This record gives sequence, C-alpha cells and structure tokens, in this order.
Amino acid sequence: MHALQCQVEQLQPSTSKTTGTLKKTARRGAVERRTLDEFKLKRVRFDASATLPTLGFVPIDKPIITASYEVAYLIAKQGKPHTVGETLIKPAALKMANIMLGKAAENKLSLVPLSNDTIRCRIDDMSDDILAQVVADLVASPTKFSLQLDETTDVSNLSQLILFVRYVKGDEIKEDSVLQASHNNDEGS
Repeated sequence: MHALQCQVEQLQPSTSKTTGTLKKTARRGAVERRTLDEFKLKRVRFDASATLPTLGFVPIDKPIITASYEVAYLIAKQGKPHTVGETLIKPAALKMANIMLGKAAENKLSLVPLSNDTIRCRIDDMSDDILAQVVADLVASPTKFSLQLDETTDVSNLSQLILFVRYVKGDEIKEDSVLQASHNNDEGS
C-alpha cells in the first residue's frame, strides 16, 4: 500500500491538503470490499427513492415502443420522408383520439415518439434485424445459396444495383434482397 501511496503522491501536486487527503485514502484502503447483499440493498433503496422519475426520466411502456416501430414500418413501406411521422401522422392521430376517445387517449398517444431521428433509428433497427435473420438463415441452410446481381440504368441516367440471395429454409426456397444501391452517372464516376 505504501508504494501505491508514493506513486499517487508523485502524480499529484504536493500541497498539504492533497497529500493529507491521499494519505487518509491510502490508510482507509482505496478499494473497499463489498458483498452482493450490500449492492442489492443499495438497489432497493435507489428504486424506493424513485430518483430517476423525479428528474423526468421514466421508462417507456412496451406498447408505446411497439406503436413507434409500427408507424416507422408503415413510413418505410410507403417510401415517405421520415418527417411525416411528426408533421402529419402524430398530429392527425392526436386530433382523432381527442375527438373520438377524449383527452386521456390523446395524452397517451402523445407519448409515442415519432421524430425524424426516432423513425430513422427504428427503420435502421428493423433493417439490421432483417439482415441478421437472412444471414442466420443462410448459415443454417442445409444447401449452398446463390447470389444474383442486377444492374440497370434508368432514363434519368441513374444506375441501380440490387443483390438477391436464394437459399433453402425448411421446405421452401427463399429469395431476399440483400443490397440496393443507386448512383447518379451525371455526377461522374
């Protein structure tokens, strides 16, 4: 313990207050041994004090998150801008809820996060999950898989590349799009 104290004192400026505090800490022991029961007791006290909710941090209910993902899915499926969630869908849903179900339903629906960034994150999460499922299916496939690459240029000189994968899952042959990319040929290569 003395060597540790010397190293720490060499790093710190040697003022009487700092050195005295470091000596007290070194005597006490820098790391106190605690049991699991002590941490459990602290957790119970923390939960009972409800510190986070009093500061405005509350856990989001699962139905609220599910609703947010469902709206993000619909926005992605329609190919609409992500801002449509907060500029059109949420205000329309709040008005309908207020008219048909009352203020309490409107307040509950207002908790559903539909901001541009939230919708983007939800779509990215769903995309990553789908890709992970396809990769897991490819790995678990009892046979080899095939890749098909298709490249085309439309009338506006926009090159589009798509990658398909075909594989066996159970008793059926599945086909999934793995990659879609576009490149404007007018911008240069």
